[in-house]
Amino acid sequence: MLNADTIILDNEVNTATLASVIDFRRRRPSSSSRIVAMTRAAWATGSETLLAGAVEVYDTYRWGQNFPRPVGENVDTATSFSSTPASRSWPATDGTNVAIDANADGTAEINITLDRGQSYLLDGGVLAGSAVNASAPVQVAMITGDRCDIYESRWYVLFPDEQWSDSYYSPVWAPSPATAQRVFLYNPADTVLSVAWDTVGGARQPSTSPPAA
Repeated sequence: MLNADTIILDNEVNTATLASVIDFRRRRPSSSSRIVAMTRAAWATGSETLLAGAVEVYDTYRWGQNFPRPVGENVDTATSFSSTPASRSWPATDGTNVAIDANADGTAEINITLDRGQSYLLDGGVLAGSAVNASAPVQVAMITGDRCDIYESRWYVLFPDEQWSDSYYSPVWAPSPATAQRVFLYNPADTVLSVAWDTVGGARQPSTSPPAA
């Protein structure tokens, strides 16, 4: 039988004492003798949880090296992505080179070397089709938001392209047209892609075709 105990590690992180105070934050490795689920959440002291975010912390087996970004500041659906800081990346191996192509022109503008537990944040100027490529497995997270709005932000974990698939289930559905949900489709190829989809009841709908990247 599975146990469902939960442990919450909660403390304030003072950036002025990072080298002298041991607290629960990035760069703190953890391991377990059995399967667990881990999530990291954070918020500022001023806004408190009105402006907060959380991402899954995956085991290093699920990390990867190549992370195309399906959205950016040039994908402005209801201004959801008008502010898109680049992916925060952190590696599991010392001396990992991380190359970031923020403007999606195929050339990395930023090349940095990170040791185990270190991270890098590029704040803004990130377009759809940009990419993070690493010399060793890393985990990458993306933060988006709406500029000049009140507490509107979302955090996401990016999956490496080697873990992408051609079949997906949507975790949410719309019980009525008034509560319609949006699904974003990103086509990384240089040709048009045909996507077939079914309703929750299994009824096949007309195909849609995301344009080439």
